[in-house]
Amino acid sequence: MSERLAEGTEVWIRCEEDVWRQAEIVSVADTGVTVRDNEGETIVLKKAEPIYLRNTEQFNSEGLVALDDLTQLTHLHEAAVLNSLNVRFDIDKIYTFTGPILIAVNPFKMIPGMYDNDTLRQFVLPVRSKIPHVFSTANSAYRGICDRKKSQSILISGESGAGKTETTKFVMKFLALAGSGSEENTSTVESQVLESNPLLEAFGNARTLRNDNSSRFGKFIELQFKIETDQEGIEKGRLCGARIQTYLLEKVRVVDQQEGERSFHIFYQLCAAASRGCDQNGVYHFPQFDRTKRKPRPPVPFSLDLSAYGPHDSFRYLCKSSTYMLDNVDDVEMFEATLYAMQTIGIPLEEIEYIFRVVGAVLYLGNIIFEPPQNNSEASEISGTSQHSFERACDLLGVPRDRLAETLCLRVIRTRSESYMKPLNVKEAEENRDALARALYGTLFLRIVQRTNESIGYIPNVKLICGVLDIFGFECFKNNSFEQICINFTNERLQQFFNTFVFKCEEELYQKEKIPWDPLDFPDNQDCVDLLQGKPHGLFSMLDEECLVPQGSDQGFCNKICKQHTGHRRFSPFRTDPKLFTVNHFAGPVHYDSRGFLDKNKDQLSQDVQEVIKESSVTWIADLFKDLLNRGGGAEAAAAGQPRKSAKRPATVSSEFKEQLNALMTTIQATEPHFVRCIKPNPQNQPDQFERKSVTEQLRYGGVLQAVQVSRAGYPVRVSHAECFTDYRILADRPVMKPLLSIEVRTASEKLLVHLTDSLPLPKTKHGGRSWAVGQTLCFFKQESYEVLSSRRKKLQRECAIKLQAKWKAIREKHAYTQLKASSLKIQALMRGRLGRKDARRRREERAATVLQNFARRNRDRIKFLRIRSQIILIQCAYRGHTGRLYAKSYRVHRAASRIQATWKMHTARTYYAKLKRANTLAQRRWRTILAKRQLRRLKQEAKEAASLFTKVQQLQQECNNLKKARGDAETQLLQKDDHIHTLNSRLTRLQHDLNAAKTQLQEKDDELQAEVQRLSEKHRREIEAQREALEAAQPPPPPPMPSPPPMPSVRENQVQTTHTEPPTARHTMPPATNADSPSGLAPHPHHPSRTRSGSREDPHHPPTPGRSGRHDIHEMLESVRADALQQGRAERASELEAKDSEFESLKQQLEKMKQEKDAAERKLQESESRYAHLLRSSVLSSTHHMEQHAGANRASQPALNGPVSGAGAGAGAGAAGQQRMMATQPAPQTMRQTTAGGQRTRPHRSYEPRPIDIILLGADRQASNLEKLRLSRDQQREGHDTTFMQYAVDFNNAPLRMMDAPGDPKYQQLATQHFARSKFGIVVYDLSNRASYEHCVHYIKELRGVGAEVMLLGNEYEINKGKDAKVNIEAAKDTAAREGGYSMETDNLEEVVRAIFPHLQPRAMPPSGSFADANAPADGTLSKAALSSLMTGMRNWFVGPAKPKQQQNQLLQSSLKGTEGMRAADRRTDTAWADIRPVQELQETESAVTCLSFGQERHHRGYVLLATGAKDGSVTVYRCYRTEMELSILKDVDFRTNEAQPVPQEHSNIAIHSRMTGHQRAVTSLFFNLLEDQVVTTSIDKSVRFWNVDTGEMLKVFTDSSPALVAAFLPFNPSVFVAANANAVLRLVNVQNGIVVQKLKVESEVRALKFDDTGLFCLAGTKNGAIHVLEASDSNTLKFKFKNHLSRGAVTWITFVGSNSPDSNPCLLVNSCDSHITIIDCIYGPPQGVLTNLAVRQRVKVAHSLLPLRNCFSAYGGGFLISASEDKEIYIYSLAKSANYKMHYLKHHNAPVLAVAVNALDTLIASADSLGNIVLWRRLDFPHTGDP
Repeated sequence: MSERLAEGTEVWIRCEEDVWRQAEIVSVADTGVTVRDNEGETIVLKKAEPIYLRNTEQFNSEGLVALDDLTQLTHLHEAAVLNSLNVRFDIDKIYTFTGPILIAVNPFKMIPGMYDNDTLRQFVLPVRSKIPHVFSTANSAYRGICDRKKSQSILISGESGAGKTETTKFVMKFLALAGSGSEENTSTVESQVLESNPLLEAFGNARTLRNDNSSRFGKFIELQFKIETDQEGIEKGRLCGARIQTYLLEKVRVVDQQEGERSFHIFYQLCAAASRGCDQNGVYHFPQFDRTKRKPRPPVPFSLDLSAYGPHDSFRYLCKSSTYMLDNVDDVEMFEATLYAMQTIGIPLEEIEYIFRVVGAVLYLGNIIFEPPQNNSEASEISGTSQHSFERACDLLGVPRDRLAETLCLRVIRTRSESYMKPLNVKEAEENRDALARALYGTLFLRIVQRTNESIGYIPNVKLICGVLDIFGFECFKNNSFEQICINFTNERLQQFFNTFVFKCEEELYQKEKIPWDPLDFPDNQDCVDLLQGKPHGLFSMLDEECLVPQGSDQGFCNKICKQHTGHRRFSPFRTDPKLFTVNHFAGPVHYDSRGFLDKNKDQLSQDVQEVIKESSVTWIADLFKDLLNRGGGAEAAAAGQPRKSAKRPATVSSEFKEQLNALMTTIQATEPHFVRCIKPNPQNQPDQFERKSVTEQLRYGGVLQAVQVSRAGYPVRVSHAECFTDYRILADRPVMKPLLSIEVRTASEKLLVHLTDSLPLPKTKHGGRSWAVGQTLCFFKQESYEVLSSRRKKLQRECAIKLQAKWKAIREKHAYTQLKASSLKIQALMRGRLGRKDARRRREERAATVLQNFARRNRDRIKFLRIRSQIILIQCAYRGHTGRLYAKSYRVHRAASRIQATWKMHTARTYYAKLKRANTLAQRRWRTILAKRQLRRLKQEAKEAASLFTKVQQLQQECNNLKKARGDAETQLLQKDDHIHTLNSRLTRLQHDLNAAKTQLQEKDDELQAEVQRLSEKHRREIEAQREALEAAQPPPPPPMPSPPPMPSVRENQVQTTHTEPPTARHTMPPATNADSPSGLAPHPHHPSRTRSGSREDPHHPPTPGRSGRHDIHEMLESVRADALQQGRAERASELEAKDSEFESLKQQLEKMKQEKDAAERKLQESESRYAHLLRSSVLSSTHHMEQHAGANRASQPALNGPVSGAGAGAGAGAAGQQRMMATQPAPQTMRQTTAGGQRTRPHRSYEPRPIDIILLGADRQASNLEKLRLSRDQQREGHDTTFMQYAVDFNNAPLRMMDAPGDPKYQQLATQHFARSKFGIVVYDLSNRASYEHCVHYIKELRGVGAEVMLLGNEYEINKGKDAKVNIEAAKDTAAREGGYSMETDNLEEVVRAIFPHLQPRAMPPSGSFADANAPADGTLSKAALSSLMTGMRNWFVGPAKPKQQQNQLLQSSLKGTEGMRAADRRTDTAWADIRPVQELQETESAVTCLSFGQERHHRGYVLLATGAKDGSVTVYRCYRTEMELSILKDVDFRTNEAQPVPQEHSNIAIHSRMTGHQRAVTSLFFNLLEDQVVTTSIDKSVRFWNVDTGEMLKVFTDSSPALVAAFLPFNPSVFVAANANAVLRLVNVQNGIVVQKLKVESEVRALKFDDTGLFCLAGTKNGAIHVLEASDSNTLKFKFKNHLSRGAVTWITFVGSNSPDSNPCLLVNSCDSHITIIDCIYGPPQGVLTNLAVRQRVKVAHSLLPLRNCFSAYGGGFLISASEDKEIYIYSLAKSANYKMHYLKHHNAPVLAVAVNALDTLIASADSLGNIVLWRRLDFPHTGDP
């Protein structure tokens, strides 16, 4: 065996389930062979177990194919035949040649275009077609008739349900139409021949457990042909006559059927027509169906009386089985087809009525019931309940009722002298009745055959025939009886004829090739034929003899044959049952039960019954028994129509059958045979199911394998001369080979084989001859010699391959050695140095070890010494302990005393310290009081200089105006101006501080003045009272007392709000509010110290003007009143009193007016200061980045500019600077303005709900876009399709900003207002050169502020820079913006504005107040690293244009969820790139394993993305995965509103069930969305492909398969066609609309993964044996095989296609396979361009995968990552970046094997599923906003 088989040889081995399975030889030993099958299982085979070599798999554009003729296989054996038939059947190629045999596998379905007329015309060829088809075999027979003028025969066999009847009809159709050309040109004979089939099927076919239309008889149809010459001179055979011979009709089916079967079709057709097709009178009118009316030969209408019949359940013979209807068959329509066939054949109407009378009589006979008469149980009589049926049967048969009743219940026994009547019991009477029914139907069938032959016409002088034999195949059941042995005898005779024919074919081939052959090598079954039919001891002869024995029995027959044939190799008795025996047929042993053999062989009917029928009044019925009773239906009987002559011995069924069979074989042997073997692929009659075990049995029973055995008996392996010489010359010695290269190839091959026979050596035949031969065209080999040659050749190739590999490895290693040698020298030098150092170290260690040893020895001796010493010490301790305790007692007493002393000393020291501290604090307070008083005096002194301070303020304002005019060269003198501005700010701050102190002093003076006014008023009142009392006597009545004036209100202190320093650009500053009364532009303060005082009394008729009003004037007026009152005399007091009263009233009015003016001035000053501060904040927006860049320089130069400041001045300056820095870092106000009761405007806090629009641009005109005029320096990405309100997405500082450009046309104003509430910030743009544009934009400010949006009034300098004049007052515009709580800037670059307001646009809730400065900026005004990085990124983006968000290299997923400090602290992993990926949600809808995951597309569902899952229990669930806020900000191509009007849930709760699909019964193997994402397509183990509605979960379509559906995919260029793979290794292209299978493509093993590349032209299919097949989508409905690459030994479970991201890189495949690896494969395209030409393995990475169908996915973010499920409960992640070197990471959370993973297209979400039904969603958390950990 070791010589015949080599390691690595692919073989077939026995398998219990699949009969044969593929394997590979691992090792060969003398005791046996070790092989490994496709499942990876290692099997040890014994030496006697059969092993067959496998043929090389052949692929073409149709995929895996098998040869049309199996005899062309290199290795021809049972396994090769079975596998080839399986491959061809899977792709709907049901016909296969095996030499002269055509094997036809019944598909149990209609294959489009297989048998139509166009196909038939294609096979009408002058030569035999090489395409296997039943038409090809029929054409071969037809050409034999036409060309060679020889009779032909086509032998069709097979078991019930294998398709024999249909094949016979196709053969007859071809032979009838081949000569006529078309159905329209057919002759009457040809039409009759074709219509004979439905007639015979109606009366001879029935439903069995295996077939709905099983022929229950055998028939041989002789078709007669005459040669005619057409107009072109071509000879054609034309059908001119025919006759039919029948064999062994199964008459027992008339009276009995098994459950699930039916009787003959005609019974049910007749009952259905009588119950459903007749009118009220029971008359059937023919024709009724349009199909019959449209026949080529129109039918002749007639009426048929069927009133005597009824439904099937009214007849007992038809109720033996509950099955009475056939699937997809209408019995009434079939009845009409039967009538049409009768009419076409030429049976007249009267004879048709007679036929149906006999059929009805048979049915009514079955309703006759017998019962024993009273007092006589051994007799019988017809029951009264069945009397009606009995009478109806007699009427139909035309026999007397009493006579028929007598013959059924009595038997006449005749002797030579007398005869007497013997009553029959009930059972015997029933048998007599059933025998009559069988005889009637049998003779009726023979009459129909006879009538058909007479109508068609058989021409005796025409000898050119083509016989078509439709015979029962070999049968082997659980219980085999007489019928089976007759059938199997027929097949034995046919097999003998077949063996002889094959032998002759082989003989002709060998003679043609001129090679020797031994006829003894071929098998023969003549001994089995002799066993059955031999005389006098054949089984049939002994059975006939036993029938003649008076007391013959079945047991006696069985005993005789067992005794006679014991020891025969074809016969063996059955030891456990004496009535059973076994015959070893060619197909295998069959056990026969002899019970009933004699009765079935006799098949006799009572003579009395025969006589009654022969005396029938209906002559046609009487002639049935007279002519045909007990006749076999042979050709002579049918033709002659003569009554059978009496014979000495009664004819038996076996004897008649042998005669018929001998006549049949004589006829066939005179013809050229053609063989068709029909195979039934499965017992269930299901399409697309191929059961290898059942097919193998049929191949054996049908003689196919016997034919293979015959072929193998000679030279089964045949190769060409060139192939033989090329393959085996490597086995010859070099001296022998050299001369053979120059001679003719045939001679060289022969000499080569002669040399190899001696050198190897090759085995001899059993007769001692050579096991090979060289013919004229081929080289022939016995199987043994071929195996030896192949084994030696493979071993030699293996050895040569090893040598080549060794040589190559040597060269490679030598090259590596050469490269390493140079570096090795240096390494050796380094190593020698290191070894020297190590040696020195070793020596030092040895010395140290010696020292340690010394110390160890010393320590050992020391321990010994110490042990002795401790013993001595122990003794000493006892004594010292006693003395120590005495000492301890004394010590405790002294220590307690010491503690008491220490406590007292501490108390005294502490008391002294507390007193000292209080005294020190008091001294400090008093000293601080002295300093405060000194400072108070200094402040009072400075308060007197208030006038000069106001003058300085006016000067500072004038300097500010001058700075505005100098803005043009501000950029070149930026540093100098910044220093100057900081100096002015410091001085202004100091002056403001001094002004506050002056105000405090003025307030104190005002209080003193108020007190003085009160004192004077009281004094004046007392003087007036005194004067009034003095004048009362002289001038009665006295005047009324003067009311006292009201007290003066206190002056409110005006707080001057500190502001930012002025920005470096003058245009961005806000000047003080102008006043018409103040030439300097600054409104004077009501208490300004520079106001003049009037020393004279004011004229009462001229009240003081508002310019001279004030509290100081009041004091002067009161002093003047007092002086006048003292100088005047008493005489003038009365008149002066009246003047004083009027003057007092004037003063009061003037005081009230001055008070009002004062309040108005205060309010005006406060509003001016507020607007000034707001304008300063607006300027900060545009100059913050300049200030931040030069903040360090300003601080460095400020002390030099301001000079040294000491004392309070220094403190004030520092405080002002601190206030400036504080204001620079505070956030800007974010509230709307409201007016309080006091007239002041405040901004209430409002909540910041999410607004989808960050910035809305508003302008007065739309002649040019606002963005275009403002020259935004980066590209904008248009969003949406609205051309009126254009939307853009701008990338700013790595954050997306959504901008809307609104039109300024008034007709769009209402539409623009609707977008205000959706905007965070409104930029109102006006043209500085157009006054009208400014006025148009003013009303937008109030509307934006009214809906809570911030406002920026932006002056566009675009036209100014071109040379136009400014028409808008910038200061007035700033004042307008400040008054409405907005901001203002002037620029022509929108980037400056966006940079200034960018912090406000961050997507988080803002505090109620603050500025737009960076919140991360430090308190000292310097830029933090984060702010500086943000600033530099923004500047770089402005110059280089917008860029997509930079992907973090080696970072899986984009951040899509904000994390907390607690979540960060909970994870201890140090690698933040992977620690931030967390499971955020876990789902479990089922406890069954989740096998499939698939994300939907991103662009169709804005608010969420769909996730579809499939489970092992068949459930399918679709989830909604709502997007987080961070995901929405990442999206670039979405609208501002989601398509779904549904609220987005909060974080961690963003999953909802979208729909559920219920329908699959077993595991879901794959699922995917269609292109529109409105359907989900699933495949399942339950053999179905289903389409579901995504939204409703409704099942839309179901496509069933013959085996489990594993995976499916749509054709990219034709979404109406999908490709599905099943467990039979077949790819089917199915049309979704009509379910038609467009194409079938076979591969070597089942496809478990399908994926199309990004071009859509190539499909990649991964198979169970680890191969990847590349299929080309050549058109929209076809896939063609290109090539395949073998990847691994394990099954491929998933393929992910990754497109190329650069021109330098190739697309690749990520392939999961069950060998614990994931393979990364490069797809090589071209040449030609765009064609996939090769697959190259780039890398193999490990993953725990050996059994389960795991899946992987690809994430493109961060350089690309391979994500795979695994069996060790982890998610494996490999980085595919070039610099990552396939670094592996993993995610761990599951507690069971992970089966599937998926990632969404946005690369923000990973879904993983395990075998426990858990689905985990993973996201990357964003922690930077929480600060550094």
